[in-house]
Amino acid sequence: MKLYIVDHLGDHRTTQQIENWFSSKGHEVKWTRYWEPEWGKWCDTCLFAWTEGMLQRALDPSIPENKGEDILKDKRVVTYLMDIEMWAQQFNGTPWDKVDGLAYCSQYIYDVFVKEAGLTNNVEVAHIPLSYNMDDWTFRDNRNPGGRNIAVIGHMWAAKGVQMLPEFLYRLIKQTNDSSWKVFVQGEWRHDVWRWFNHYVRNQLKDLGLEENVIITEDKVPSIDTWLEDKDYLITFSMKDAFSLIVGEALAKGIPAYPHNFPGAQDIWGDYTWKTIDGLIYTMLNRPKPANDHRFFVASRYSNEEIMPKWEALLRLTTS
Repeated sequence: MKLYIVDHLGDHRTTQQIENWFSSKGHEVKWTRYWEPEWGKWCDTCLFAWTEGMLQRALDPSIPENKGEDILKDKRVVTYLMDIEMWAQQFNGTPWDKVDGLAYCSQYIYDVFVKEAGLTNNVEVAHIPLSYNMDDWTFRDNRNPGGRNIAVIGHMWAAKGVQMLPEFLYRLIKQTNDSSWKVFVQGEWRHDVWRWFNHYVRNQLKDLGLEENVIITEDKVPSIDTWLEDKDYLITFSMKDAFSLIVGEALAKGIPAYPHNFPGAQDIWGDYTWKTIDGLIYTMLNRPKPANDHRFFVASRYSNEEIMPKWEALLRLTTS
């Protein structure tokens, strides 16, 4: 079978595991960032990661690149609902009568979406979280329980909540009476009109005397697995996420990871989720878990072996 994946917002992080899995099972898979009609003609099944404009363009014969053709008329068309396109209501205008399946990553996101989207009965719906190849993540069960290196990684803008970092670190150092804590902030900051946000965070760190405790880097990390190797904790401050891949990546390595309570977080990450800074610090210092527990949490819920059979069913791509 021939699977065509269009993923222009996820930068392949959203769909890499899907491509790898089906390729390894003998299917032909093509991935592109934008809709390309020739691959739509080539495929048997077309998956649009993110339910927004690329899906709508592909289904509209009047778009110039489609040249009046209903290219996907006899194909199986599936879309993957994530989060930002739902909050921005970019699903509006989707001709649902031409869509065969919809997967959603977050139950919370879907519950909001389904009240607004006008989804029709012909669309088969499945809850399919993101997934991990557990072999991609180097596991060690002898990590330092007294380690002081904290990882923060992601696209740094206001929705990712990193404005909470200075106060968190200030209180952590004060509570432990230990100034050896280091926070490694890795990721791209906005340098447009949102550049004020970078200045705000840096100014807070300076005024709280924390500049030497926080290392901020924007260079792209060649290997997240390698970058995380000397980190003792991972924390996310995000207020908006569909899943938070990095949390599971750290847990798969045996590193305790604590996501903020974005809508839907507790359904995905259970008691790893934190609601208050006091609660986060208490959990870090007083509720350690064995490294094996962290890895088992991910493997038993979100490994490819657990998740990909759901994609096989929705995409109609059997691997037997």
